[in-house]
Amino acid sequence: MKDHNEVATPELIVRQAARLFREKTYHGTTMRDIGKAVGLDKSSLYHHFPSKQAILERIMQDTSTVFLPYALTIADSEISPEEKLRGLIRNRVMVMSEYRDDLLVALTDNRGLTFENEKRRSSALAIARYQELTVRIITEGVKSGVWKTDNPVVTALFVLGALGWMAFWYDASGKLSPEEMADRLCDFVLSGLRSSSVDARPNTLIATT
Repeated sequence: MKDHNEVATPELIVRQAARLFREKTYHGTTMRDIGKAVGLDKSSLYHHFPSKQAILERIMQDTSTVFLPYALTIADSEISPEEKLRGLIRNRVMVMSEYRDDLLVALTDNRGLTFENEKRRSSALAIARYQELTVRIITEGVKSGVWKTDNPVVTALFVLGALGWMAFWYDASGKLSPEEMADRLCDFVLSGLRSSSVDARPNTLIATT
């Protein structure tokens, strides 16, 4: 529910809508529900977003790009590949903890959503770029002799896939804090990379468009 001191910005509307979509499903939530959650009547809400689908589109766009800025920064840094991957995983967990509702909605409520071509292309490019940076970091570790994997692409997609589905099972209010969970996942992934060998074909990155 909206804090009385909060201004109903587009960002607040999106966050509250994501919470409602998760709790009541997208189809079970009305614009009136969203307006009530942020303290706006329907006409004022439509001033920010022309439709419920527009809010869902905004959620999809935001979640497709939310991890990218940090990945771009850390991939070009001078720290070791292990520190880079640890940072990437930690950032993923911390952001997921804050935007869990949004990420769950992006994973479950996108059926039948028709993005404009440019919006779809922009989201796909952001996701592909994030995947490429993860592959690059893992490849750096392999080349430096820190990790073992025959296929950095498959390894990266496996790690990102596992982290992506955390939104379904990890609750930041539970026994492990986001920091503790991040540390455990980092140790698990890095331990596996130091000892495992993955061989899969083809050795190419596939991005959904």
